[in-house]
Amino acid sequence: MRLDWSKVLVCLVLAMVGFGVVMILSATQSRVESIWENRLFWRQLCWIGIGLAAMVALSRIDYRRWFKLAPYIVGVSMILLLLVFVPGAGLRLNGAARWLKAGPVTFQPSEIAKVALIIASAAMLVSGEVSFKRGFLPIMGLAVVMAAVVVVEPDFGTAALLIVVGLAMTYAGGVRLACIFGSIVPFVAAAAALIVSKPYRVARILAFLSPEDYPETVGYHINQSLIALGSGGTFGVGLGASRQNLYFLPESSTDFIFAIIGEQLGFAGALAVVLAYGVFIYAGLKIASNVKDRFGRLLAYGITVLIGGQAIMNMGVVTACLPTKGISLPFISLGGTGAACMLGITGILANIAMSQRAQEELPEVRVQGAAAGAGIS
Repeated sequence: MRLDWSKVLVCLVLAMVGFGVVMILSATQSRVESIWENRLFWRQLCWIGIGLAAMVALSRIDYRRWFKLAPYIVGVSMILLLLVFVPGAGLRLNGAARWLKAGPVTFQPSEIAKVALIIASAAMLVSGEVSFKRGFLPIMGLAVVMAAVVVVEPDFGTAALLIVVGLAMTYAGGVRLACIFGSIVPFVAAAAALIVSKPYRVARILAFLSPEDYPETVGYHINQSLIALGSGGTFGVGLGASRQNLYFLPESSTDFIFAIIGEQLGFAGALAVVLAYGVFIYAGLKIASNVKDRFGRLLAYGITVLIGGQAIMNMGVVTACLPTKGISLPFISLGGTGAACMLGITGILANIAMSQRAQEELPEVRVQGAAAGAGIS
């Protein structure tokens, strides 16, 4: 019996979301007296509810419909990205203009831009006639424009992720490796120029190279993260018993929640999370490889790269393998828009898997029906 990857995918994601809810509660509860006062936790539950509803709905919508909608999705995404700079519409927090406020709801347009880039890239590559002009240039042009707007917010981490996703999509579409590798040099040069243009970015690189030299300043985040991971040992200090969460580790419920997982559940808990993402990536790539039509294959590949790549970047930052940047851990970190978008595109990936399975089972059903009509048993 062939494994149903859509069920594996959904069960895995639901387990990760449930685990994330527990960890978010553990990471935020120390700041309030009772769970009923924990507004961050209840707000996240609302967003997860929206995301689960989106996942169910999108899993029932034929993924092929996104092909015709791609230009409109990109257009709406670009408008939302630009609206964050409009006074009254955009919301500035901690010196960054990354959010839009619509009544009581606050959301992050850059999360929507990630999804738009994947859908648009898959649509542009669907013809199969891929070249520098017909594949690489339009996709990376869109990725660069989106990344440029996001950098101004500023959000260097998301901008880097958009470029990585764009390059991955061109690779999946059949663009020559020489072209892709050749583009890395100007992208690295542009990244270096952006880093040196802002002192705080240079400071982050210095902290990444030698965090122990800046224990109370630019290296504080990563030092506290490493302390949290080291304190956990093999099986952790226990759920809810985190010491680093007591205002030592900033962003403990968002970008650095993996460090809290390592502290509370130890190496075993952190390894379980890594393995969960590994299974997700394998399932996503397996779904992509089984899809017969090009658009579905590219879409499945892009979704897998986005979620898997973001997870790898987040854990890389937390473990000091990458410079500090604002990247959340999919399905687990606190963050409403990210949770809803990741669950939504998981629904699209599940629909791709279910559609492919239905197509594979159709010939068998026809044969059985013909046999029954002929009186064969």
